[in-house]
Amino acid sequence: MSRHDPVIFDDGAGHWGPMTDLRAVFELRTGAVTTLARIERVLGARSAALRVPDALAALVAERHAGRAVNVAPSKEPTLFVNGRWLAVDHADAVRGLEPGEALTDEKGDVVAAHVEPRLITFNNHVPTLDPVVRVRRLAGRVLIDRPWHILESLERVLLADLEATDVPVWRDIPTVSCVGEHAIRVEPDARVHTMVVLNAEKGPIVIDRHAVIGSFVVIAGPCYIGPHTIIGPASHIRANTVIGDHCVAAGEISHCVFQGFSNKAHTGYLGNSYVGEWVNLGADTNASNLKNTYGPVRMQITADTVAEDSGQMKLGPLIGDFTRTAIGSRLMTGSCLSTGTMLAVSGFCPKFTRRFAFLTDEGEEAYHIDKFLDAARKAMARRKCELTPVIEARLRTLAR
Repeated sequence: MSRHDPVIFDDGAGHWGPMTDLRAVFELRTGAVTTLARIERVLGARSAALRVPDALAALVAERHAGRAVNVAPSKEPTLFVNGRWLAVDHADAVRGLEPGEALTDEKGDVVAAHVEPRLITFNNHVPTLDPVVRVRRLAGRVLIDRPWHILESLERVLLADLEATDVPVWRDIPTVSCVGEHAIRVEPDARVHTMVVLNAEKGPIVIDRHAVIGSFVVIAGPCYIGPHTIIGPASHIRANTVIGDHCVAAGEISHCVFQGFSNKAHTGYLGNSYVGEWVNLGADTNASNLKNTYGPVRMQITADTVAEDSGQMKLGPLIGDFTRTAIGSRLMTGSCLSTGTMLAVSGFCPKFTRRFAFLTDEGEEAYHIDKFLDAARKAMARRKCELTPVIEARLRTLAR
């Protein structure tokens, strides 16, 4: 294993709430692709090994067959890269590291190190460098550590991903209106129905393989529509939006990231939000992303932390995996819906929900894990996916 076979690590730092209940931080979709995919693209090499918190090791190993997970690399110099690095800024510095050199951020967290494995130790997956390593400290925030940092960086990261895509340039069709000077790229096997507007005035648009864009849809760039995703008719997909693979999306969506395999199949507004996998938002679910005071939005991310200032004027909900909302649900500005939440309330939904909370107008109960898993199996089967024993074990652990 060498610098050409990098080790990508999740140091467990930051507060991510439900986003990392079922995945490592580098598996988060932080633009058109995951951070892991972007790091590998920028380095020009596929990672041979991954380091993650122990609770996630089995899940990560199941998803990344062929990569060693939490296995010590060989004795030769290896490039270790932090999975919280978005791989946009300082790319030349990381690629240019010589053996015995490392980069850290202003807080001293390791961004990347090209060292012999004996010169970097991981204590609970947090790396510590041997004093002999030559360290250069980078200015500014280099590593993300909160969910809103993804949304804050989304435009420039998304632009980098869209520029690097190999999706071919769109062929003009008279029944589709294309405007703007930026590139519009559509896979040949994607279907774009009649009376669609692709507005590339402010950034490029990429529609990936087997995607379907319904009639009377307006898509504004920069925007990415993932493989096998369906955009419902008469929808408005606004700028800086990423809809991952195998999603159904409709209504009005702005400055959002869908990790993948989630549904927002009906009308309703969602802005400045992050949506995990296997989410289903009921018809006319609407989310606020702006306070009436225009002040910075506060968000509570986990049950054992308090709400903190995001510094963002616009911030919608953080929606964990396997969350479902009833029709007409109203989500608060800066709310956090933890993994497995079921919302069926007639008023405004709470700003924070615990994992596997089942909320109705009569109060909150714990979602019985066996009933939850039965519903999850059915939802995944609709996409021809399986609730594997590894995923089930992790969900049961989270429900304790």
